[in-house]
Amino acid sequence: MKIKAKAYQVPLYKHITDLSGKTNPTLLVPAFTVISGGKHVGSTMAIQVRTLEFNQLSGNLPSELGNLPNIQRLLLTSNNFTGELSATFARLTTLQEVRLGDNKFSGRIPDFIQSWTSIQKLVIQGTGLSGPIPSGISLLESLTDLYVWLLTSNNFTGELSATFARLTTLQEVRLGDNKFSGRIPDFIQSWTSIQKL
Repeated sequence: MKIKAKAYQVPLYKHITDLSGKTNPTLLVPAFTVISGGKHVGSTMAIQVRTLEFNQLSGNLPSELGNLPNIQRLLLTSNNFTGELSATFARLTTLQEVRLGDNKFSGRIPDFIQSWTSIQKLVIQGTGLSGPIPSGISLLESLTDLYVWLLTSNNFTGELSATFARLTTLQEVRLGDNKFSGRIPDFIQSWTSIQKL
């Protein structure tokens, strides 16, 4: 089909529309659902990436997601997920990147995030989660990017824990549009790798 479209000097979608005989085609809006590995794709490789971003998925995240011991990236941005994050997610210790933004979760940022010891990028913007940022995040020695800001519904409160001084690998931090209190902490001087604050 690509060759024919090129021969007629029209875009591929136009050629497909012409072949279908329809005058008002409906074009699909691209969304991303990527699953890398697993028996469902004829592979024995363990799932390493779960990308469900930019869909209209809804409901609670299944606790079974916590049973993916080799997952490295969990990308859930821009859906309509609700409920609290399951305690089973504490087992996802190989995670390197998590994006939860633009959803409708409830409850607090869970303390179990400190068990994600391989995490490098953590995006918790516009999630619906609330409360103080758990001080256990300071134990994440590989964390380079931390996004905890309001797009639609974060309500993070309190002061940033002095234990955050340990996050010396941070390169980018976004904490805007929340309800934090207190002074700008002196410990940000210890963030020697910071490029954007």
